[in-house]
Amino acid sequence: MTDLWDTFDEPGFVERLKKPDDEAWRELVEAKLPELKRAARSTGLRDPSLIENSVSEGLRKAFKSIKNYDAGKGSLRGWFHTIINNEARDEARQESRQRGGAVSGIISDERQRPEPASKPDFARQVELRGLFDLLKPVDQQRLTDVVEEIPDGEAAERDGISIATIRKQRSRARTNYRELLSSGSD
Repeated sequence: MTDLWDTFDEPGFVERLKKPDDEAWRELVEAKLPELKRAARSTGLRDPSLIENSVSEGLRKAFKSIKNYDAGKGSLRGWFHTIINNEARDEARQESRQRGGAVSGIISDERQRPEPASKPDFARQVELRGLFDLLKPVDQQRLTDVVEEIPDGEAAERDGISIATIRKQRSRARTNYRELLSSGSD
């Protein structure tokens, strides 16, 4: 099958999408769904159901707004990736808020806190976990990869992004976590 992203440069295909032509949309989704899922995963989402939700919602929004697409402003591939990435980030933020709420509930309610062997160590662990949960999902994933000693190449292949991007994201994650640690200990 030919690469449909190349076909997007042809005004005829874009016009089919704008009609909307169900067959053109079906071709697009069948050929590019794995790539769009990788794009969502590259934002840091790992939960398959959240990836599915963000891609589905992104495709729904693309379908509704395809009439606004302007080839003079960029490629259709870039347009789709932007929509999917925005949806994935929204999904990640929503999940992060939900997890953050659960963490802050545990910290603020003494009755829910398990009895620690050593109170100072336990308090520090809770503090570190709370700070970790404040990180963006992509930063959390990159730090988890480092702790689990997952090689750059393996992480890049898993997430469908380049090794250089993995390294850049790992460096940024370390910096962001250090900043949280320094602000949390003030």
